Amino acid sequence: MTQLVGALPPRWRLRDPYAHQNGIPRFPPVVAAVLAARGITTRQQADAFYKPHLLPAHDPLLLPGMADAVRRVARAIEDGELIALYGDFDVDGVTSIAILREGLTLLGARTLPYIPDRFTEGYGLNFGAVRSSLPPARPSSSPPTAASPRSPKSPTPTNSASMSSSSTTTRCPR
Repeated sequence: MTQLVGALPPRWRLRDPYAHQNGIPRFPPVVAAVLAARGITTRQQADAFYKPHLLPAHDPLLLPGMADAVRRVARAIEDGELIALYGDFDVDGVTSIAILREGLTLLGARTLPYIPDRFTEGYGLNFGAVRSSLPPARPSSSPPTAASPRSPKSPTPTNSASMSSSSTTTRCPR
């Protein structure tokens, strides 16, 4: 093994330098020390960390605003609105858009998946992409008001080609 001349050995700063002595039953001392550095100091916490599938499922309806979001999506499906699904170009972003699209399509939703180009659009929400997925402006000089809403059954126009449910395209053309 090659060693650099004059290089200092790495210095580790552990939250609990005695974790290996306190230990977690049936865990090697080095694993107990690493877990302690993450704030895990009991066997029960270690089991929850290594086996999260054994924990009770979290109810997603307990998330703040979730009930409102569910009602809004249900109304959009009922009214035939186009639901834009804005994803991300990494593996979890592509997967989440695919799962959302499949589930919403099974519920009768019309969806428009969109995954931004990482090089030209960058990270995060891209307002240009959001604007391009909006319907064109109305010719009238005033925007629709609560007294004159758009017909809920009329399809929302888009610049995008329609995508079949068997499509493998992850980028929606503009």
